[in-house]
Amino acid sequence: MHEEAAGLGSVLGDVLGVDRAVLVGHSDGASIALLYTASRPQTRVDALALLAPHVIVEDRTLAGIAAARDRYLHGDLPAHMARHHDDADALFWAWNDVWLSPDFRGWDITSALPHITCPVLVVQCEDDAYGTLRQVDLIAGGVKGPFDRLILPEGGHAPQRSHPTRVLDALETLLLSRS
Repeated sequence: MHEEAAGLGSVLGDVLGVDRAVLVGHSDGASIALLYTASRPQTRVDALALLAPHVIVEDRTLAGIAAARDRYLHGDLPAHMARHHDDADALFWAWNDVWLSPDFRGWDITSALPHITCPVLVVQCEDDAYGTLRQVDLIAGGVKGPFDRLILPEGGHAPQRSHPTRVLDALETLLLSRS
């Protein structure tokens, strides 16, 4: 994720010519947005919208990823992923192997959070199989800018799919607060 965050700067700045942005990230993408914002003060991030973000590895995260591995091996997850990626196997195993690696158990990006001063919105479902509300609390306690949260009682790991209207309303509020 650190490598992806470093590469995001060249995509935004060099390729797209963006020097100001509102970043929206889901899951690992939210973690990448946090890392990028904390480490790249030369690109102005006006706000962050983080959907089901991760800043630490939790037991729930590992259990959810192990369950996803079982669905990939014995269910329809490969067919579902193949609709969205040319090499679903490589994508899935790269993600799965990293998160379930014993070396990754100590991954923790909370030290980056105090470098974030822009407004932050976190959207999290209470029944997310990959993370608990502790992720939200760590972000809230770590960032230095304005913070807001939208906690949904159910909806799993993709609140933007399970509650699209509520998530869009929260994003609209975040964006309008910046204008």
